[in-house]
Amino acid sequence: MLVIEIPKVPIPLTLTLSPTGRLFFNEVPKVFINFRKPGELALDVITIKEAEDSMAPKVRAALHFVKNGGKECIITEAGQLGNPKCGTRIVW
Repeated sequence: MLVIEIPKVPIPLTLTLSPTGRLFFNEVPKVFINFRKPGELALDVITIKEAEDSMAPKVRAALHFVKNGGKECIITEAGQLGNPKCGTRIVW
C-alpha cells in the first residue's frame, strides 16, 4: 500500500497505471468550475475540447497525456483511489 500525504508533496503527484491511463493526485476530489467561488461546480467528466480553456497545470498535463495517446486521465484525491467513480476524468 502506498500512502501519500498531499500537503507534503510540493507538486501534484502523477501515477501512470498503463500506457492508456494516468492518475493525478491533488488535495481536491475533482476539477471545478469557479473553485471556491459562487457557482462552484464539480466536474465528473470533461472532454479535451472542454478542458482546453483551463489554465490549471494539472489539467494541461492531463490534456497532454490524452492528446498523445492516453485513453483517459483522472484527477482526484489520493484517498479516493479505490473509488471507481472518483475524480474528474479527462477523455476524448
